[in-house]
Amino acid sequence: MPPLKLTIPGRYWDSQIHRGRLHLFGMEGDILTLDWDALIGKLRVRDDLKLAARSAFQRSDFLYEVASTGIFRDAEIQRIISHRFHDLSQMPLEPSRQEIDRTALGRQDNLFPFPHADSEIYNRRLYVSSRAGVFAANCGGSTKYPVSTSIARLSEMPVSAVRASYRSLALAAGEEGLWQYDLDGFRDGSRTERVASQHCSECQWAFHSIYGSSSTGAGVLASYRKRRERAEWAEREEWRRTLYRVIPDSEIFAGFEDPDGGYSWAAQDKICQAANGSIRVAKYEPWNERSPLRRLGVLQLDRQGEAVVSAKVALFGTVVELDSGLIVICSDETIVDVCGEPVSWRVFPRSRHYENHLHVIHDDHLEVLSFNHDYLVDQQTKVSGISLGKPRSRTGYPETRRGIATQRVAEGGRQWGSAD
Repeated sequence: MPPLKLTIPGRYWDSQIHRGRLHLFGMEGDILTLDWDALIGKLRVRDDLKLAARSAFQRSDFLYEVASTGIFRDAEIQRIISHRFHDLSQMPLEPSRQEIDRTALGRQDNLFPFPHADSEIYNRRLYVSSRAGVFAANCGGSTKYPVSTSIARLSEMPVSAVRASYRSLALAAGEEGLWQYDLDGFRDGSRTERVASQHCSECQWAFHSIYGSSSTGAGVLASYRKRRERAEWAEREEWRRTLYRVIPDSEIFAGFEDPDGGYSWAAQDKICQAANGSIRVAKYEPWNERSPLRRLGVLQLDRQGEAVVSAKVALFGTVVELDSGLIVICSDETIVDVCGEPVSWRVFPRSRHYENHLHVIHDDHLEVLSFNHDYLVDQQTKVSGISLGKPRSRTGYPETRRGIATQRVAEGGRQWGSAD
């Protein structure tokens, strides 16, 4: 099943999508915010393909929820779903500039440092990291502009990557290591702590732990334990995270034949490492305290001699940037080449509605690629991509979202930290 591709013309540096809004950081120092739901609603597609289009670009959770019932095990239903997405992939999905203008919620000056290194949206707040530090502004729609012009500087430390969850920011700070910024403030009143001293150029959440990747050395897993505690000032027990130990990637991948490996990265239940034209994959199950890490399998890159520049794990597979360009090892282990050298690219593994998105920015346009094969893949056996499991009452991770206690998915499932 080929991915769908929607093209947004323009010169951009970065993109973020959150709660029906697409924020585009322009090369001219502006931020364009589009009403994403309205834009998708204006796509000229056949009536029988509208549900597929909405599932692909607006609400990936629609079909994941249906898939959890087991209905997609029916071969005839699989054929119908595959045909719908295949037919949609044959249609040109490129809004005109007039349609983009009509769905624009605003264009404003970019008051963040530009060009920035990374960005993240969490709980209706936009975070931007750069050499000048970490900055934040509201983007929930309650201010005059789509992104508030009231910008707070959270840290002066140069940061190359920022990822948010558990009311915290994970920060990759190069030679300064891997840090955590507590959005609520720690018990002693401080907000920042260094969790690993090794060089860190990228970071990502692996459930309630943090993985730090390095472009110059070994990656590390900052392994946290999570327990329910009642603070002195709290009315009820809450989940609290405590740093348990920092695990180097040499220990994580010790069960593989060749001890030598290169760049490593992670997200949720998957920890990956590039090695000799392939990718080693370890399974991470933090609720299994006796054996949280185990060997899972090996993915073939079929790109001998090419170095991995950067990589991410998404729900739909593993995205790898090589010297020659971008490829996706899908969760069914087919390989998709993304043509052209990207300016930047982004996935949304902690999203709820856009976890099937891959945003690829080229010189004169943004490509929003939507991968929809994963609905038909066995989540418990796949090696490439985050595994979407079923909630388990004994070991699940309850969390409050919109004032309602919800059940986290324990076995490799979605985390609602970046709810959209």
